[in-house]
Amino acid sequence: MIAHPNPIRAPFWTPGVLVLAFLMGAGAIAVLARFIGGIGYVTNLSTARPWGIWIGVDVASGVALAAGGFTTAFLAHILGKHYFEPVIRPALLTAMLGYTFVVLGLIVDIGRSWAIWKPMVYWNPHSVLFEVAMCVMFYVNVLYYVYLLDGMSQTNSFLVEMILGVIVPWIMLLSPKVRRSHRWLFTACTLIVGGVLLNRINVFVVGYRPPISENNYFPSITEVLITVGFIAGLMFLYRFFVTYLPVLNRPGQEVST
Repeated sequence: MIAHPNPIRAPFWTPGVLVLAFLMGAGAIAVLARFIGGIGYVTNLSTARPWGIWIGVDVASGVALAAGGFTTAFLAHILGKHYFEPVIRPALLTAMLGYTFVVLGLIVDIGRSWAIWKPMVYWNPHSVLFEVAMCVMFYVNVLYYVYLLDGMSQTNSFLVEMILGVIVPWIMLLSPKVRRSHRWLFTACTLIVGGVLLNRINVFVVGYRPPISENNYFPSITEVLITVGFIAGLMFLYRFFVTYLPVLNRPGQEVST
């Protein structure tokens, strides 16, 4: 089954969204009060009951619900159950947001939130919370593909692909002036096509690492010449066909119905 995800063409600011915004504001005020007055100022927790609704709902329940993203991706991409393809993106998005808010919930819940980084350095394998910290960090690390600034050729090429092939033309096409200009419209569309081509090169050449070799690959001059020759031949034939065969409409030509 092939999924065809599309954005929802509907107004964003609905009464329900306004209610959510109000609740978010109220929660932000409560978070501010927690960090100003301390955890005892905003909770009924105690030494005897150190875990309350934050752990039960924000952390434990969030983890359980977010785990469905990994399960769904495993079924579709590892076991080949492509029947689940239409729900992979929503499941992964839910997992990403779920584990993100698990981290935020932990930051609010722990007494010294500024020390949340310490489990990464000071390992305590005898602590249950150390296991929780490691799991949450690994899960979030997987859900947020985090190597974008490591300087490797794969990530640099991916950044060029996304910035020049997706973000820049998307911003350009938001402008009516660009959409009405043949020159700017051609530029935006060229960036999109170039982004698609770079995506294929990134997947099959730049990002590919064979398991039996660590040698880097760069095409020889003859490989480049053959590829360029094929592209030139394709463009030549396209020009030939549109010149001598009825393929394109002339500018201003009416389309009969």
